[in-house]
Amino acid sequence: MVTFTARRSEPELLPPARATPRETKALSDLDDQRTLRYYETVIGFFRSNALPGRPDDPVKAIRAALREALVYYYPIAGRLREDGAGRLVVDCTAEGVVFVEAYVDARLEEFGEPLLPPYPCVEELLCPVGDTRAVVGKPLLFMQVTRLKCGGFVLGFHICHNLADGFGMAQFIKAVSDIARGEAAPTILPVWERELLTSRSLLPPPITRLYPAHEPPANGSGSAARDMMLSVPPQSMVAKYFLFGPREVSALRGRIPAGHPARSATIYEPGQRVRLVRETKRGMTKERMESMVEAVALLREWPPSTMDRIYEVSDVRWMAVNVLDFGWADLAGGGIPLAGDLTSKLGSDHMWCRNENGEVSTVVSMLLPRAAMDRFTEEIAVWLSHKDDEKNLAIMSSL
Repeated sequence: MVTFTARRSEPELLPPARATPRETKALSDLDDQRTLRYYETVIGFFRSNALPGRPDDPVKAIRAALREALVYYYPIAGRLREDGAGRLVVDCTAEGVVFVEAYVDARLEEFGEPLLPPYPCVEELLCPVGDTRAVVGKPLLFMQVTRLKCGGFVLGFHICHNLADGFGMAQFIKAVSDIARGEAAPTILPVWERELLTSRSLLPPPITRLYPAHEPPANGSGSAARDMMLSVPPQSMVAKYFLFGPREVSALRGRIPAGHPARSATIYEPGQRVRLVRETKRGMTKERMESMVEAVALLREWPPSTMDRIYEVSDVRWMAVNVLDFGWADLAGGGIPLAGDLTSKLGSDHMWCRNENGEVSTVVSMLLPRAAMDRFTEEIAVWLSHKDDEKNLAIMSSL
């Protein structure tokens, strides 16, 4: 697989293209969670196409589009600070975001065919952000656009998670792609209205008991010391990615006994899908939403969750697919590139990709101690095989 070192420009601060409001905006109780105080990392690989309208320099086109998009998404060009109560607010100062242009002597196909993580030299495709857990007083977006010698490019960025979730990130990058494609303004305009997701209570209810997930694990000779997932530090674990295309999914479904509910748990007729969505939307009343916000607000008063026994799964497969349309470049692959880093919280990301046959597939990241990863890999291989030897299907370990 290819190795390279990026030739980067000096980082520059890009302000919005025009004057924007100078104001302070409050974050909602959903945004201002301490566990979200970090920069999420995203990467996208783009293949140049032959459609008309391609700029002479894609990097300069994206740079100009980014400045224009910041006119509409101007809080991203500001800075976070803590108010007197320790809550985060956004000072809309228009100081700008960090932008770096780069070049690597590599072609898109050299990153792998099919294009799957782990991507080679991925750190060369992202500009340095420093401490990813420090978000106060820093730029809220760090973006690097890297030219490839085939005419394609790689767009990598770090963005403060307090300001945008996965859908918000996709919406902002879509705004950049809309303008780079030639639109006068983003096709979807932002709406702040964070007050809708802010607790109505002036004082949080008292804490009567601590939920077990928020208690630190036992030390010494207790169960935590014997638990491999708790005793092995993350930096000593190994990351691996597992590909699930139509063939693999069919193999897994084939292991489920006929008539078992799980065999069709995620397969519904179109009419049934519509009914489930309609019923779910009807059930999401204003009272239920406000109750959820109250619960999240209460968590601010509790000790931070240790996450030691929490398995977090993020399904981000469809956030950017068919959304990012530069017109003159096509999304070839990408997603969250750093499994097991400090900001991933040891979670598992499910990302969109295509397999070697060009079929839409899912790639799943895992982070485990090496011994557990070896055993897990063996078990997955057995379950994905098409052999009908039932004795091979015994689960060898619960990790």
